Amino acid sequence: AFVSIIDGDGYFGDIAPDGGIGDNSGDVFVVSADYSCPVGHEMTFELTVGTDGGYSANIVFDLAIGSILSYDPTSFTVTTQPGSIEERYLTLTNNSDNPLSYSIWTEIDILSNDNENGWSSSEGIKKRPEPLGYRNPDHGKAGAKYEPYFPPIITGQGGPDNYGHRWIDSDEPGGPTYSWIDISSIGNPIYFGSDIDDGNSGPLPLGFSFYFYDNEFTSINACTNGWASFTDGNSVEWGNPPIPNSEPPNNMLAVFFDDMNLEHGGTCYFYTNNADTAIVTWDHVPDWRQEGIFTFQIILVAPARITYQYAEMGPGRLDECSIGIENQNGSDGLEVVYNASYMHSNLAIAFYTDWLSAFPASGTVNPHDSLDVTITFDASMLSEGTYIGNINLQSNDPNHQDEDIPCTLILSTIYDSDVGVSAILDMPDTMFNGLEYSLKSEVSNYGTETQTFDVIYEVYTSGSSSAEVADTFTIVDMPNGVDTVTFSRTFTPTVDTTFEFVSYTVLEGDLNNSNDTSAVSNRSFSFASLWYGNVDGSPISGSPNSNINVDVYIQCFEGAYIADLHVCLGAYDQYIADLISDIEGEFYYPITDWEIALWTDPFGHPPNPEGWSSQSFVGYANPSGPPNPWLYFDTPTRILTFVVVSVDNPGLIGDTVQCFGPGLNPELSMDRTFARDTTGIGYYMLNENFSELCFIAGCDFVPGDVNGDDNVMGNDVTFGVRYFKGLGDPPPDSCWNDSTSSWLYSAGDVNGNCQFTGSDVTYLVAFFKGYNASILWCPQTPPAGYAVLSRNIHQTPATLPKE
Repeated sequence: AFVSIIDGDGYFGDIAPDGGIGDNSGDVFVVSADYSCPVGHEMTFELTVGTDGGYSANIVFDLAIGSILSYDPTSFTVTTQPGSIEERYLTLTNNSDNPLSYSIWTEIDILSNDNENGWSSSEGIKKRPEPLGYRNPDHGKAGAKYEPYFPPIITGQGGPDNYGHRWIDSDEPGGPTYSWIDISSIGNPIYFGSDIDDGNSGPLPLGFSFYFYDNEFTSINACTNGWASFTDGNSVEWGNPPIPNSEPPNNMLAVFFDDMNLEHGGTCYFYTNNADTAIVTWDHVPDWRQEGIFTFQIILVAPARITYQYAEMGPGRLDECSIGIENQNGSDGLEVVYNASYMHSNLAIAFYTDWLSAFPASGTVNPHDSLDVTITFDASMLSEGTYIGNINLQSNDPNHQDEDIPCTLILSTIYDSDVGVSAILDMPDTMFNGLEYSLKSEVSNYGTETQTFDVIYEVYTSGSSSAEVADTFTIVDMPNGVDTVTFSRTFTPTVDTTFEFVSYTVLEGDLNNSNDTSAVSNRSFSFASLWYGNVDGSPISGSPNSNINVDVYIQCFEGAYIADLHVCLGAYDQYIADLISDIEGEFYYPITDWEIALWTDPFGHPPNPEGWSSQSFVGYANPSGPPNPWLYFDTPTRILTFVVVSVDNPGLIGDTVQCFGPGLNPELSMDRTFARDTTGIGYYMLNENFSELCFIAGCDFVPGDVNGDDNVMGNDVTFGVRYFKGLGDPPPDSCWNDSTSSWLYSAGDVNGNCQFTGSDVTYLVAFFKGYNASILWCPQTPPAGYAVLSRNIHQTPATLPKE
């Protein structure tokens, strides 16, 4: 039922002795198999051939039924830059009613590659030497076993394993560059449950597909003991084995497999950009014996790039670990080191395969369906040049059982069509809620041709795939060079979180996609407020050649506990001769429980260049301890007082200036006024408010000299009492107060509230008895040339008790 035979009248003429005839396809039998015939079905045919001389022979042959394959393209030519990864797709189509099975092998022509360093040679898998001895690295821990230890590893590269992986480190020429990626502020701490000595956490979603030993994964599990696995979320193995090993964990990334213990400190973090990069970091994690502190990380970049990085390592136990990779059942793996001296700080290790690979390398295409096979051209560690490879495609299509698809990889740094976003501009590392930020990109035409293309800018909340802001700008006829794009939309953060800023170009026919995109991650915080002078913004009055107290107040938003504060005290030298903490040599600050709270010396002495800080105040609490509730001020609270020493220049009378703006104190390595929270991570922007300094002539009086005899004595009390009882004259000295448009008996206003009342007599009595430290005066009517010898006590300071 599956086969049709069409008769043919074949005549071949005379055949010479020991001779033959050519093919005559028009004079043969045609055997046709129906589409309904199942794949793999075999049929046997017998053909009888005779001659007119009476000779006859029987010829037996088999007919096997297969599928019908078509594929596109029939060759690949990829042009890109050294260090990049390009993906293309080979489309396999099954044009039959039967399943199509296929297998793919990739091959590289080593001799044709004109780069002598580009993965073109291998020494193969080296045999591990005999151990130097045995030791118990975790003596005293239940289950601890003796392990072998080996001579030092003196090479910086190795492999391949059976799959074709190789490794190379940053100490080797042509190896990766060590460049630590700090994810402590953008990643999430990994939760290991109740057992933080031997814990496993996951699955942690990558947000993209990652290929490992011909398998596709979208999540990973992390163990406290310096390894990760794409599949093993249960094992907490701490005894590091040689690699490969069939015992769990498998599908493993052994970045620093050893017995780590987070009970003694350290944190693990996970970060993904949900596009192509994921990072797992072990940050300052000690080992079980506490012989060292270790900081290392795994970096995964789609589709299959693996990099290990090591920051601060040791000092002890560096020769007791396993480093490498391993497949799903431990039958294959690549070992860098096992219980031998090799590791040191500031090191990177890259794992790679040949530059040409395919995934999935085998499979089945359903009838009348298509499948895209990802072909990866990985130039991560190749230099400029031309590389030749081949894709060998085998299938159960009898007409396409063994196909070759040529591949050419051209690595160049210059292309005809090549544009990209080279940088995201003017986006500060720290943002603050409620502020509006412009969106700007630096765009480059790297190529030789003029281009018209789109530039996209997108803002995402970290971990989200939905853009908060998206905008497009079209650049027309841009020649080779650099330009700046300012988008019409802006971004205003409203919550304390991390945002991802991504900008990229879209150009049809772009020959180099590796430089299309730039991205940054920044965190946004809420405000805290700082006041220099009066909270209500009213001016501070003073006179030339005098000392003027300036109070500093702070107010925090809900949930902010300030643990680190730097206040710059700027000064304009034409108005201010110096800034001091107190002319008696004492400085005032109420943060008595901080570890450090001090005034820093000015950079030189006034006159200072405009905008420089003459002096700074620095306070620091222990951010690793519990939040200090007394450092949270929900109302404006005075935290320090400093003294402005004005210049001796009567010509300043009538001037009103803002001269307390923060600036730079070059001795501090801090370029701004800031506050930081108790975690030591978040910076709060201080919304700074400034009172102006108003220079007035002052008034000719002595504070407290109520009777005008130029002395402050007990008879001034008597004079004031008689005045208020209506039995005596008013005080002889009075001054005009511009703020109230009235006269004030300034010498009698000893409590400084800009009024002369009976309370001033009471205050003066307390002063003579020693209950009040000093005599005050109204700031709007200061005495001419009078030096202030005590700090302003109009406001209650934020005094904090010692624990």
